[in-house]
Parts: sequence; C-alpha cells; structure tokens
Amino acid sequence: MNDASDYTIFCVLETEKNPFLVTDPFSVKISPNATVYELKKMIKEERKPDLDHIAAGDLTLYQIEVSDDDKLRESVSEQMRKAPTLLRATKILNKVYESPPRNDRVHIFVQPPSHPNIGEKRPSTLIDTRSHKRRRVEPITPSSANARNVERKLKDQFYWGRPYRADVIPMTLHNEIFRDFVDDLSNYEPTGQDFKFAARLKHKMMKPHKTEKKRCNWFRKVWEAYCSRLDAAVINDCPTDGHLREGNSYLMITEGKKEIEGNKEDPLLQAGMYYLKVLGEQPENATDKFPCLIIYYMGSTLGFAGAIWGDIPQIAALTPIYTFHAELYSSDMALQVARALGATKKALNKLRVHYGTSPEVLVPESLDWSDPESDEEEAELLEDPDADYKLPSSNPKPKSSFEPANPKDQYLQNYEPSPIASNPSPSNPLQPFPYLFPDKTHFVGSGGNTIQFVYHQRLFPDKPLFHVKATESLYLVVKFTTRYSEAAHRHCAEHGIAPRLYAVEKLKAGWIMVVMEYLNFDEYDYPGSKTPEAELSVTRALETLHNGGYVHGDFRNVNVLIKKLANDQFDVKILDFDWSGKEGDARYPIDINFHNIYRPPTVQLGGEIKQRHDQKMAENIFRPTK
Repeated sequence: MNDASDYTIFCVLETEKNPFLVTDPFSVKISPNATVYELKKMIKEERKPDLDHIAAGDLTLYQIEVSDDDKLRESVSEQMRKAPTLLRATKILNKVYESPPRNDRVHIFVQPPSHPNIGEKRPSTLIDTRSHKRRRVEPITPSSANARNVERKLKDQFYWGRPYRADVIPMTLHNEIFRDFVDDLSNYEPTGQDFKFAARLKHKMMKPHKTEKKRCNWFRKVWEAYCSRLDAAVINDCPTDGHLREGNSYLMITEGKKEIEGNKEDPLLQAGMYYLKVLGEQPENATDKFPCLIIYYMGSTLGFAGAIWGDIPQIAALTPIYTFHAELYSSDMALQVARALGATKKALNKLRVHYGTSPEVLVPESLDWSDPESDEEEAELLEDPDADYKLPSSNPKPKSSFEPANPKDQYLQNYEPSPIASNPSPSNPLQPFPYLFPDKTHFVGSGGNTIQFVYHQRLFPDKPLFHVKATESLYLVVKFTTRYSEAAHRHCAEHGIAPRLYAVEKLKAGWIMVVMEYLNFDEYDYPGSKTPEAELSVTRALETLHNGGYVHGDFRNVNVLIKKLANDQFDVKILDFDWSGKEGDARYPIDINFHNIYRPPTVQLGGEIKQRHDQKMAENIFRPTK
C-alpha cells in the first residue's frame, strides 16, 4: 500500500529506435526516502514486459522537467541535448525533490543500456553515435580557444579536466602507453643525454624571446637534436607550433606561447583543439582510440600531456608544470624533467608500434628553420663543448622521425609491445566497442593462467566498475581503483560476507584492478530501513569483519547488499574495500564527502579509521541521523 506522503513521479522511456525518442509518460509512486536505485526497480516493474530483459541497475535516469503537452517529445529532446543531471543510484529522492514533484510535468528520462549483449553483432548505430559526437563538435580555431568558449561550445563532447567528471574513464586506463609514461616519471633512469638535453632546454627556456614564433622555432630545433623532427605544417587549415606525424597517424602535438604574462590562451587547451582536428581526419567507423602525446610550454614553463578518444575525446596532463626559473630549478627538478623527457622518447616509440608505422618514414621538409635569434647565439649552441649532439644546419638532411640521436638508446630501437598491448585491434578481438572501455582485458587466475574477458557494460556511470564476461557461464565484476585492501576483502569472502575474489592486480600509474564475483542486483538489494532481522544480519557481518582486526571506513547503505533467505534470514555481502585495512593502520582519504553523507563526528580527513566509526555508520543505515 502506498503512503499518502509518497511521491508520484512521471517518467518517459527512451525507445530503441532513436536517441531521445520517448514513450508516452507513465508514473510510479515511491517513498521520498527511497533511493534512485529503488526507483529504477519500480520503473522496471511498471514497464513490464518492455524492460524484462534488462537489469534494473542497468537503467540510467536523468532529471528533467518538461510539461506534458503537445510538444513533449521536442521538449524532452531539447533538455537531453543540454546535459541534464544524472541521478546516481545512491541518491535519496527527497534530496532530489525537496517537495513533491508536480503532476503536470515529466521529471525522469529513463535510458536503457545502449551496449549490445555479448556475442551480438555490433549495430551500426553505436559507431554512428560516436562519429556523431565528433561531427557535433563546433569548430573552434585553436588560436582563439579559451576556457570559456570551450566550456560553452564543447560541454559534454570534449573533456579536459575542468571541471572534474567522474563519468569519463581516465586516460591511463584507456591505454597502456600512458600508464607506462606515468610510471616512468618515478622509475625511469635518465641517460646522460637526457640530462644534457634537460640542461640545454633550461638554457633556452629561461631566455626571453622576441616573438612566439622565435620561441617555437628554437623549441623545434633543440627537440630534433634530442629526439625527432617536428613539422610546423597545418592540421585542417590551422598551422601548428610543431607536430610529429607518420603516415596518417599523429604521435605528438606541441603548442607554445611566448611568455606567461599578458597571455590569455591555455596552450594545453589549444593543443586539444588541434587534436580534435586530427580526429576529423580519421575514418568515421574507426574503433582505435588514437592516443597522442602533447608538449605545451609558455615562457619558462613546460608540461607534458596526452590525448585519447574513448567514449569522448579527452586530454589530460601527465606531469606537473615544470618551471625553469633559476631559483626553483634544483637537481631534483632536473631529475624530474630528465625523466619526463626520457618517458616521452619511450612513449613515442610505443606509439609508432601502436600505429604500425615504419621507422624509415621520412618527415616532411616544410619545417621553418629560418630566422635564428642571432648568429652569435646559434654559434654559441653549436660550439658548446659539453654537448655530444649538434643543432641542425639551416638545410638539414631529411631523416627518419625515429632515428635515435644517440645509438645507445636501446629503449628506442628494441621496444617490443607486451602480448596484451593496446593496438588498433583490441587485445581481445571479441570486444565490441573497445573505445568505450579500458584496454585491460585479462587477469591472472589463482592457477597462474591468463584469463581473458570481454566488457559487457559499465555498472555505474560515475565509477570505473564493469560487468564482464570471462566464459560462457562466468560473469564477473572488474573494478579499477587506486587503493584497496585485498586482505580485508579476502577475510570477508572466506566468511561468505563479500563477493568471491578472483584477482587483485597492481597496474602501472598507481591503478589496482580488482576482479570479483558478480552479484545479480535483481536478487540482492540495499538494506535501507528493512526488518530487525535484516539489521541483525548486517550487524553480524560487520562484527565478522571487525573480528579479523579490520575496519571498513565507508560502511554505508550503498556498500552493503542483502538477499532474503528462508526463515527471515539474510545473506549479506559487504562491498567496496577501498579504504579498508587493519585498525591502527587504515586512514581516511583527504577528500571525504561530508556534505550529503553521514559520518560520525570524530571522523577527520586523513585520520585513523576506527571500528566504532563503522558501527555508527551501520546504525545510520537503519536509523538515519537527521
């Protein structure tokens, strides 16, 4: 029976025929204290048999508000194209609607999963959708691109880290080359040539230049002496400050500015606009992610970034901004810069392997080597007795883009991709739409054997958590995180209060891949305000965790699943061991959400996680604190 205080929420369901084409409105009655996930379950029940083949958790809900009139479908389509609010499964409805929703309006857009079932033929509509995103990008000339107009014109079509978006899969999960790059920033041992080039770069970056063109010319000159030629030709009618291209593949884009002061443009953002133009040259039905490196500099500062096309095109900084101010440039800074330079050389060669280009491809001869700052300055560089390399003459002989400046740099000549490297063909050829998922498609089982899997779908739009298929009958969950307690999870799994754990693997760039049992969300539910028997079962499960000496740290409604058994008993599964660990060792992150999530008063950012904190949060599941 529905309570008089229940919300009546009108919804529309997206059809399979066309994006944003919807059914007639329908309504569900639900408690304002229910979660969005519980709303999904009621929508699935209301729309029988349309949604019988879809798990409730696979539905995506967006908050809209349109009048139920003759222009309903046009209004829905217009609102959906303006990126409405995504409703997270854990959100409480009275936080979404502080007062009952109006009955003359439609408030929820229901979107079924668009990914095909495993083994199905790829429908062309998804590839067209991806191409449509590229075509929808309004052309922004790189020289005029700034934060404001990019945010206004390219919102939800291009991601550059401002603001943060949890729904975009990080670049380092999309491609192994970027994970290697980040790892090299800490572990690569620079060569003497790396250090010498870092010193040469510092010498040139510190000096003021009369024009932006002169600074960019000198950067291309010194870069060729170290690594490879950079072409200052055009990409789609826009001249670049330098890029490295082999065949139809762009391996690196550079963007430079004269000085910081008085500059209104962001060189990284402008490099991103060149990358969008690069994508415009690619085939519409391409499935490659088109990884590309970016170097951007402004005055005496230098940064390294990457670009990739996953579900949407994105760019991301891979290093901090290095500054070549004399007072700040220490031996530690020199080591960091040398490592970044060496990581770039290695990554460029891996990109060559990725794209399958030949090391003998000749670079274009359109590079502008004219107009040195002065004959004396060029002579100073050429006669430096400490340099074991020379700047090119004004008419350099064309050479391979990847001819090493130092033949001893074996990492450039002998790189072999890993057996599961990120190539234009995905490592698992059965994977539909590889650009929608991370590149990692295997794990090592308990017997030491390699187990391949295929991504089925993303379980939550704001978490790197995926439903995958390993065999005909084995479905698993693959989670990517940067912190995880394998010991706490295994302790709980051994006692039957956590999903079975298949593997925990450390990846480069700080990522951890967790492979675990898949729990059917149609069988399990969040505890919510259930019976005393449910509360007792959850309390006992938490005691089992604590008896092992562990703490959880985030024991909320969304991290506990229950399934009712016979005789009012419940099967309890604890999830999300990211913050877990031994009591006394485990500490909270420094970015906890206190705004709309209950935490005990003694919880502190970076503070120690206590078992009594877990107990308080468990109580809050069943008797929420006002």
